[in-house]
Order: sequence, then structure tokens, then C-alpha cells
Amino acid sequence: MALKIFKTQLCYLAIILFSCNTQENSKTSRWLDDIHYDKKIDKKNFLVCDEDKVIQYFNLGDAIDYKGDKPMIINEFIVNYNSTNVKKESGLIKIRFIVNCEGETDRFRMMQSGLIYKEKVFDKNISD
Repeated sequence: MALKIFKTQLCYLAIILFSCNTQENSKTSRWLDDIHYDKKIDKKNFLVCDEDKVIQYFNLGDAIDYKGDKPMIINEFIVNYNSTNVKKESGLIKIRFIVNCEGETDRFRMMQSGLIYKEKVFDKNISD
């Protein structure tokens, strides 16, 4: 009986140890989906005022704003998005980015999903 309990506890310990994050140099996020610097895709000369004070999109307080706010972002799509080469697809594309003290943007991240929030990859003519 004691051996059975010992084996069970050993299994639980193994599960706990193997489920821990063992990555070295992994930065702890303050929020889910914090946008950390990725040298493969982000500009190395893009300066954030203070990494610990990057405010999320759901922030309701005073924050650094994108120049022109939401109307300017919508205008960018109207001016630059060409839908003539796009096949009809339904779903959601969320584009997140950081705005620094100078009003410049970088660290763009895109999430794509179908209408039931299941991961989906859109045609490149849409996402690019």
C-alpha cells in the first residue's frame, strides 16, 4: 500500500516538474499577450518609453495615443487596403502594436480566427 502511494506521489511530482516552463531568459508578462521585443520581426531602433508602462488596448486611463487615434487607423485601411484580389472569407483579424512616446508604432502582432474564435489562416491577400 505504501509503495502504491509513493508511486502515485512520484507520478504527480513528475507531472508538475514537466509542466513547468523551463525556458531560460523568458520574460514574465504583466498582462496576457504583452508584446515583447522579437529581434526577428521588430525594429531594433524602436524605443519604448518604459517597458513596464506599456499600456494595453483595454486601458481606460490616460495613455500614449496613436497619432489621429482610431479615425486615422480606419483611414489607413481605406487608403491602403485593396480588396479586389481578395476571395470572400469570414472571420476576425486582430492587429496589435505598441505606440511609443514619439507616436511611432512597431511590434505588430496579428491574430486570425474564424467567427467561432477558432484559429484560422486567412488568404495572404487579406492578411498581408
